[in-house]
Amino acid sequence: MGMCFASVGWAAERQKLPKKKTTPTTAQPIEVTPPQSVDPAISDAWTRSAYIFEGTVLTQKIDHYAFYSIALVAIDGIWKGDLGLDPAVILDGEGGPTYAARVWEPGTVYLFYVDQPIPNSRPMTFEVKSAGRRIISAQQANADIEYFKSQKLQRTPPPLSMDVKDAWGQRWKTCTHDDECIVILGPCREWMALHRDVKDIAELYFAERSRAMECSDHTDTPQPSVACQKQLCEMVNPSSEDR
Repeated sequence: MGMCFASVGWAAERQKLPKKKTTPTTAQPIEVTPPQSVDPAISDAWTRSAYIFEGTVLTQKIDHYAFYSIALVAIDGIWKGDLGLDPAVILDGEGGPTYAARVWEPGTVYLFYVDQPIPNSRPMTFEVKSAGRRIISAQQANADIEYFKSQKLQRTPPPLSMDVKDAWGQRWKTCTHDDECIVILGPCREWMALHRDVKDIAELYFAERSRAMECSDHTDTPQPSVACQKQLCEMVNPSSEDR
């Protein structure tokens, strides 16, 4: 059953994470080193998954059973699937009568094998129940990575490039009416337009990712207006608006 995450209050649940600098990832050619043997669980998980990606848990929320099984995850790299992922996604690992909940550790990097997201979910949400989904910490993923290399695969960078303004996932910007659009302070305190439903996770995502950036001296500019133009939330120059 799908869950609604339009307003989930992630900031209230956020835990303090170490302020460590990271280097933005880029896709690099890989050397093919076929493993001596392939774990059938890995090849089977590959076949059954629509997406395989690495991601860092930024924070987590309590589910209906009081377990921290709902995670906000920043995408670090994609091994399988198109680049239509949001920069950050929700992983719902709530348990059930016959299986335990997945409990996430903030700051930990995992390798996720997932199916298609819940249809029309915003933020983009994946159900990752304990039964039947391979999800392991990056430290335990050596055999998986070797299998990917044996298949001549490349790790592609996150769907958001912090070096290119507004190059982030357009699903965060899609709209039908002006009142769906807002602006927030993004990387290096620059204004960015997006849909109101992703405000909480976008603010957390940009705050974490900005730690790795070298921002030049920046003078705060007045908050711009925003409008839904051609089904995307865009900033509008007030002088150009008809009053």
